Amino acid sequence: PMQGCERIVSRVDGVVAGGLGPRRARSQCQNGEREEGGSDCAASNVEYHKDIGRQPSLESVATIIHGRPRTTLASCAPGLETCVATNQKITLFHSPQTRSTSALALLEELSAPYTLHPLNMKAGEQRQSAFLAINPMGKVPAVLHGDALITEQGAITIYLADLFPEASITPALTDPLRGPYLRWLVFYGSCFEPALLDKAMKRDAGRQGTSPYGDYDTTVKTVVDQLAKGHWLLGERFTAADVLWGTALT
Repeated sequence: PMQGCERIVSRVDGVVAGGLGPRRARSQCQNGEREEGGSDCAASNVEYHKDIGRQPSLESVATIIHGRPRTTLASCAPGLETCVATNQKITLFHSPQTRSTSALALLEELSAPYTLHPLNMKAGEQRQSAFLAINPMGKVPAVLHGDALITEQGAITIYLADLFPEASITPALTDPLRGPYLRWLVFYGSCFEPALLDKAMKRDAGRQGTSPYGDYDTTVKTVVDQLAKGHWLLGERFTAADVLWGTALT
Protein backbone atom coordinates (compact mmCIF):
# COMPACT_ATOMS: atom_id res chain seq x y z
CA PRO A 1 0.00 0.00 0.00
CA MET A 2 2.93 2.39 0.50
CA GLN A 3 4.21 2.15 -3.08
CA GLY A 4 2.43 5.41 -3.85
CA CYS A 5 4.18 7.06 -0.92
CA GLU A 6 7.58 5.84 -2.11
CA ARG A 7 6.89 7.04 -5.65
CA ILE A 8 5.95 10.52 -4.43
CA VAL A 9 9.06 10.74 -2.25
CA SER A 10 11.26 9.57 -5.13
CA ARG A 11 9.80 12.20 -7.47
CA VAL A 12 10.36 15.02 -5.02
CA ASP A 13 13.88 13.87 -4.16
CA GLY A 14 14.68 13.85 -7.85
CA VAL A 15 13.44 17.39 -8.32
CA VAL A 16 15.14 19.18 -5.46
CA ALA A 17 17.22 16.61 -3.58
CA GLY A 18 15.29 17.42 -0.43
CA GLY A 19 16.10 21.12 -0.69
CA LEU A 20 19.19 20.65 1.43
CA GLY A 21 22.78 21.72 0.99
CA PRO A 22 24.81 22.90 -2.00
CA ARG A 23 23.45 22.13 -5.44
CA ARG A 24 25.26 21.41 -8.66
CA ALA A 25 24.58 23.63 -11.67
CA ARG A 26 23.08 21.81 -14.60
CA SER A 27 25.12 21.54 -17.73
CA GLN A 28 24.11 23.76 -20.62
CA CYS A 29 23.62 21.95 -23.88
CA GLN A 30 21.97 22.28 -27.23
CA ASN A 31 18.57 20.84 -28.10
CA GLY A 32 18.72 17.10 -28.57
CA GLU A 33 21.83 16.59 -26.44
CA ARG A 34 21.80 14.84 -23.11
CA GLU A 35 23.34 15.66 -19.78
CA GLU A 36 25.88 13.52 -18.04
CA GLY A 37 24.09 10.49 -16.66
CA GLY A 38 21.68 10.29 -19.60
CA SER A 39 18.94 12.73 -18.57
CA ASP A 40 17.53 15.10 -21.14
CA CYS A 41 18.96 18.59 -21.15
CA ALA A 42 16.92 21.28 -19.45
CA ALA A 43 16.73 24.77 -20.89
CA SER A 44 20.03 26.60 -20.78
CA ASN A 45 20.72 29.78 -18.80
CA VAL A 46 19.79 28.01 -15.58
CA GLU A 47 21.51 29.45 -12.55
CA TYR A 48 21.60 27.76 -9.16
CA HIS A 49 22.52 29.15 -5.79
CA LYS A 50 25.30 26.86 -4.60
CA ASP A 51 25.58 28.13 -1.05
CA ILE A 52 22.18 27.39 0.45
CA GLY A 53 23.77 25.06 2.97
CA ARG A 54 26.11 27.87 4.07
CA GLN A 55 23.15 29.85 5.41
CA PRO A 56 23.88 33.38 4.15
CA SER A 57 22.22 36.33 5.85
CA LEU A 58 18.78 37.65 4.98
CA GLU A 59 20.33 40.41 2.91
CA SER A 60 22.02 37.85 0.66
CA VAL A 61 19.77 37.18 -2.30
CA ALA A 62 20.23 34.32 -4.76
CA THR A 63 18.46 34.78 -8.06
CA ILE A 64 17.45 31.54 -9.67
CA ILE A 65 16.29 31.57 -13.27
CA HIS A 66 14.99 28.22 -14.34
CA GLY A 67 13.94 27.67 -17.91
CA ARG A 68 11.82 30.79 -18.53
CA PRO A 69 12.45 34.42 -19.43
CA ARG A 70 12.99 36.51 -16.32
CA THR A 71 9.96 38.69 -17.10
CA THR A 72 7.37 35.94 -17.54
CA LEU A 73 5.97 34.22 -14.47
CA ALA A 74 2.71 32.92 -15.84
CA SER A 75 1.36 32.18 -19.26
CA CYS A 76 -1.66 30.73 -21.00
CA ALA A 77 -2.57 27.11 -20.62
CA PRO A 78 -3.75 25.49 -23.87
CA GLY A 79 -7.40 26.25 -24.55
CA LEU A 80 -7.73 29.19 -22.19
CA GLU A 81 -9.28 32.31 -23.68
CA THR A 82 -7.44 34.58 -21.30
CA CYS A 83 -4.26 34.32 -19.32
CA VAL A 84 -2.34 36.20 -16.69
CA ALA A 85 1.12 37.45 -17.57
CA THR A 86 3.16 39.27 -14.98
CA ASN A 87 6.66 40.50 -14.41
CA GLN A 88 6.21 40.61 -10.65
CA LYS A 89 9.03 38.84 -8.86
CA ILE A 90 8.50 35.70 -6.80
CA THR A 91 10.60 35.59 -3.64
CA LEU A 92 10.76 32.50 -1.45
CA PHE A 93 11.93 32.83 2.15
CA HIS A 94 13.48 29.47 2.92
CA SER A 95 15.53 27.62 5.49
CA PRO A 96 16.87 24.09 4.88
CA GLN A 97 15.31 21.19 6.79
CA THR A 98 12.07 23.07 7.38
CA ARG A 99 8.57 23.11 5.91
CA SER A 100 9.72 25.60 3.28
CA THR A 101 11.35 22.70 1.42
CA SER A 102 7.92 21.94 -0.07
CA ALA A 103 7.71 25.40 -1.65
CA LEU A 104 11.26 25.10 -2.98
CA ALA A 105 10.47 21.69 -4.50
CA LEU A 106 7.31 23.07 -6.08
CA LEU A 107 9.09 26.03 -7.68
CA GLU A 108 11.59 23.60 -9.17
CA GLU A 109 8.84 21.27 -10.39
CA LEU A 110 7.11 24.25 -12.01
CA SER A 111 10.39 25.41 -13.64
CA ALA A 112 9.54 28.81 -12.21
CA PRO A 113 11.92 31.76 -11.98
CA TYR A 114 12.30 32.94 -8.40
CA THR A 115 14.54 34.69 -5.93
CA LEU A 116 15.62 32.80 -2.84
CA HIS A 117 16.07 34.49 0.54
CA PRO A 118 17.75 31.93 2.80
CA LEU A 119 17.21 32.37 6.53
CA ASN A 120 19.58 31.14 9.22
CA MET A 121 17.10 29.86 11.79
CA LYS A 122 19.85 28.69 14.13
CA ALA A 123 20.97 32.31 14.32
CA GLY A 124 17.36 33.41 14.89
CA GLU A 125 17.03 35.43 11.68
CA GLN A 126 13.35 34.46 11.45
CA ARG A 127 12.74 36.42 14.67
CA GLN A 128 14.59 39.55 13.64
CA SER A 129 12.77 42.70 12.58
CA ALA A 130 13.83 42.39 8.92
CA PHE A 131 11.86 39.17 8.48
CA LEU A 132 9.08 39.93 10.97
CA ALA A 133 8.24 42.94 8.80
CA ILE A 134 7.50 40.43 6.04
CA ASN A 135 5.88 37.66 8.08
CA PRO A 136 4.93 38.61 11.65
CA MET A 137 4.62 34.90 12.49
CA GLY A 138 8.37 34.51 12.02
CA LYS A 139 7.88 31.29 10.09
CA VAL A 140 8.81 29.81 6.73
CA PRO A 141 7.78 29.21 4.05
CA ALA A 142 6.73 32.68 3.03
CA VAL A 143 6.34 33.81 -0.55
CA LEU A 144 6.20 37.35 -1.85
CA HIS A 145 4.72 37.80 -5.30
CA GLY A 146 4.85 41.49 -6.00
CA ASP A 147 3.17 43.00 -2.94
CA ALA A 148 1.18 39.85 -2.11
CA LEU A 149 2.35 37.79 0.86
CA ILE A 150 1.44 34.10 0.84
CA THR A 151 2.16 31.86 3.83
CA GLU A 152 1.05 28.37 4.91
CA GLN A 153 2.11 25.38 2.87
CA GLY A 154 -1.30 24.58 1.44
CA ALA A 155 -1.97 28.15 0.35
CA ILE A 156 1.47 28.50 -1.23
CA THR A 157 1.03 25.23 -3.11
CA ILE A 158 -2.35 26.24 -4.50
CA TYR A 159 -1.21 29.75 -5.39
CA LEU A 160 2.01 28.84 -7.17
CA ALA A 161 0.57 25.88 -9.06
CA ASP A 162 -2.32 28.03 -10.30
CA LEU A 163 0.15 30.73 -11.31
CA PHE A 164 1.82 28.32 -13.75
CA PRO A 165 -1.01 26.40 -15.45
CA GLU A 166 1.32 25.45 -18.31
CA ALA A 167 3.09 23.07 -15.93
CA SER A 168 -0.12 20.98 -15.87
CA ILE A 169 0.20 19.87 -12.26
CA THR A 170 -2.92 21.60 -10.96
CA PRO A 171 -6.46 20.60 -11.98
CA ALA A 172 -8.41 23.49 -13.49
CA LEU A 173 -11.53 24.83 -11.76
CA THR A 174 -13.71 22.86 -14.18
CA ASP A 175 -11.73 19.64 -13.75
CA PRO A 176 -13.57 16.92 -11.76
CA LEU A 177 -10.31 16.31 -9.88
CA ARG A 178 -10.16 19.89 -8.58
CA GLY A 179 -12.18 19.04 -5.47
CA PRO A 180 -10.16 15.94 -4.49
CA TYR A 181 -6.96 17.88 -5.25
CA LEU A 182 -7.92 20.63 -2.80
CA ARG A 183 -9.08 18.06 -0.29
CA TRP A 184 -5.67 16.40 -0.08
CA LEU A 185 -3.81 19.69 -0.02
CA VAL A 186 -5.84 20.85 2.97
CA PHE A 187 -5.93 17.42 4.63
CA TYR A 188 -2.16 17.54 5.04
CA GLY A 189 -2.09 20.66 7.20
CA SER A 190 -5.41 20.24 8.99
CA CYS A 191 -5.25 16.53 9.82
CA PHE A 192 -2.06 14.68 8.91
CA GLU A 193 0.60 16.96 10.34
CA PRO A 194 -1.26 17.70 13.61
CA ALA A 195 -1.82 13.97 14.11
CA LEU A 196 1.86 13.17 13.56
CA LEU A 197 3.04 15.96 15.84
CA ASP A 198 0.73 14.91 18.65
CA LYS A 199 1.92 11.32 18.28
CA ALA A 200 5.60 12.25 18.16
CA MET A 201 5.36 14.58 21.14
CA LYS A 202 3.13 12.15 23.07
CA ARG A 203 0.43 14.77 23.47
CA ASP A 204 -3.16 13.93 24.24
CA ALA A 205 -5.22 14.61 21.12
CA GLY A 206 -8.29 15.24 23.24
CA ARG A 207 -11.78 13.94 22.63
CA GLN A 208 -12.34 12.65 19.10
CA GLY A 209 -15.24 15.03 18.62
CA THR A 210 -13.10 18.09 19.30
CA SER A 211 -9.79 17.00 17.77
CA PRO A 212 -9.13 18.57 14.34
CA TYR A 213 -8.20 15.15 12.95
CA GLY A 214 -10.24 12.74 15.07
CA ASP A 215 -7.67 10.09 15.92
CA TYR A 216 -4.18 9.15 14.71
CA ASP A 217 -4.89 5.66 13.40
CA THR A 218 -7.82 6.77 11.25
CA THR A 219 -5.85 9.69 9.86
CA VAL A 220 -2.91 7.53 8.79
CA LYS A 221 -5.18 4.79 7.41
CA THR A 222 -7.01 7.37 5.30
CA VAL A 223 -3.74 8.43 3.67
CA VAL A 224 -2.44 4.88 3.18
CA ASP A 225 -5.74 3.74 1.63
CA GLN A 226 -5.67 6.66 -0.80
CA LEU A 227 -2.07 5.98 -1.86
CA ALA A 228 -2.96 2.34 -2.52
CA LYS A 229 -5.36 3.40 -5.29
CA GLY A 230 -2.73 4.48 -7.79
CA HIS A 231 0.68 5.89 -8.49
CA TRP A 232 -0.15 9.29 -6.98
CA LEU A 233 -2.62 10.84 -4.55
CA LEU A 234 -5.11 11.33 -7.37
CA GLY A 235 -4.52 7.95 -8.94
CA GLU A 236 -2.54 8.14 -12.17
CA ARG A 237 -2.22 11.92 -12.25
CA PHE A 238 0.72 13.72 -10.67
CA THR A 239 -0.20 17.09 -9.14
CA ALA A 240 1.23 19.77 -6.89
CA ALA A 241 -0.38 17.93 -3.97
CA ASP A 242 2.17 15.14 -4.47
CA VAL A 243 4.98 17.67 -4.13
CA LEU A 244 3.65 18.82 -0.76
CA TRP A 245 3.12 15.28 0.50
CA GLY A 246 6.42 14.09 -0.91
CA THR A 247 8.41 16.56 1.16
CA ALA A 248 6.36 15.62 4.21
CA LEU A 249 6.96 11.89 3.81
CA THR A 250 10.73 12.05 3.30
